[in-house]
Amino acid sequence: MHRRVVRSRRHRGAADLPSYDTVYRCLQPGRSRLDVELVVDIVRELQPDAEDAPRRWRQAHQVITGLAAEASVVDVRAELPPDEPAFVGRSPAVAAMLAELAGSGPRIIAIDGMPGVGKSTLAVRVAHLAGDLEAFTVDLRGFATDRPPADPAAVLDGLLRRLAPAGSRAPHTTEDKIERFRELAARRPIVLLLDNAASAEQVRPLLAMTDGSVVLVTGRHRLVLPGLAITLDVLDPAESVELLSRSTGETGPELAQLADLAGHLPLALTLLAGHIRDHPDWTLADHVDRLRERRTMLRLDGGIELALRAAYERLTPPHRALLRALSLSRGVDVDVYTAAALAGCDVPTAGSLLGGLHRVNLLRQPRPGRYQLHDAMRVFAGARAIDEDSARGRASRLCCPRPSRATWPCMRTSRTPRPCTWPPSGAPKAPRWDVRCSASARCTGAAVSSSRPRSATARHWPKVTTRPSSAGRTRTSA
Repeated sequence: MHRRVVRSRRHRGAADLPSYDTVYRCLQPGRSRLDVELVVDIVRELQPDAEDAPRRWRQAHQVITGLAAEASVVDVRAELPPDEPAFVGRSPAVAAMLAELAGSGPRIIAIDGMPGVGKSTLAVRVAHLAGDLEAFTVDLRGFATDRPPADPAAVLDGLLRRLAPAGSRAPHTTEDKIERFRELAARRPIVLLLDNAASAEQVRPLLAMTDGSVVLVTGRHRLVLPGLAITLDVLDPAESVELLSRSTGETGPELAQLADLAGHLPLALTLLAGHIRDHPDWTLADHVDRLRERRTMLRLDGGIELALRAAYERLTPPHRALLRALSLSRGVDVDVYTAAALAGCDVPTAGSLLGGLHRVNLLRQPRPGRYQLHDAMRVFAGARAIDEDSARGRASRLCCPRPSRATWPCMRTSRTPRPCTWPPSGAPKAPRWDVRCSASARCTGAAVSSSRPRSATARHWPKVTTRPSSAGRTRTSA
């Protein structure tokens, strides 16, 4: 069982791999704390064909820990949120979603993306275009910081109260509720907007698998559901400028600078437009200066900070550490070897961590094998690095020469780091350099008394930058 759980977590990109003893003692009586995620993984391995089993175990855990009462408080609204009048862009996504709605059978669309990328706004726009159908909206609270995710059984209760005739008998078991809900949806096709979903397991009982009904799901994680899946990225530069212009009525070349400083993130652009409207005596150049100063101070607007913090706090400690380490990288994007050097881990672990962050849409992948932080996430993670990592630790990460396949074979051939041989064999001796490799396969350049050698032999050595040390001498780091 331990091997199966570890294999499953590695396949999903999870960084927290339990030990044999942890799995062995997981379900022993007398435990004061239960690892519900490990229990769910064991249930998945024991009952691979029972899709509802993980949800039932999670619900049992909520009952035991006292969270069931809060999870059962759900607001099912019999209306859609108002459409955004300044909606721009997303033409390919809207066209694909409308084509899905024009088809036959159950019409299910799942939208995922990083916090603030405009998932809910797009879902509301398409829901209004779905036709003259009875509409319902439910906030599943998948990433709420103050309340647990909504219980699917409680959501079904709310939907049945809205759909079932007055005085009808309410089913008791979850299976009966699902059957009754789909029966009513078959008679009265509906548009169901499920916002902020935590997982596919939370959503599956709520899918109206009937002809004519439409289900729109939004979530920060990629949801494996039947139907169409859409992953949103930030807006194009032209779309960002158009959004700012529509929202503020302003024009000028400064709008392009503001859009760049906001990272073309719809939430950041919306907050920026509100700030522009609230300060009519400011010029656009004043707003440009403000954003540049805030970026220098590693500060974000409150709404963006709140959204990114909620996503960050749900990560495991290894994922958080890698995110903070990536914020220190000077490059636009990184590969798995650079991530391994920054995180101080082996390459397989770094690849697993990168994949996990990409699946929850906290990392972008501009091309295969390369990963990139959004500008807002880089600022947020950089501020977290200052609060959570020591100055010495951050400096040691910045001193790492970029590992390569030729120079760091220990990082690519084994999960257990081995002492690294640097410089490569045959390189001329350079007495003014002292580069060491620690047991964690993280190299640190030591202080030297002069700058980088300019001779032809310098190609064997990592590129360096110089900075004055506290003692007034020149320090050189790779």
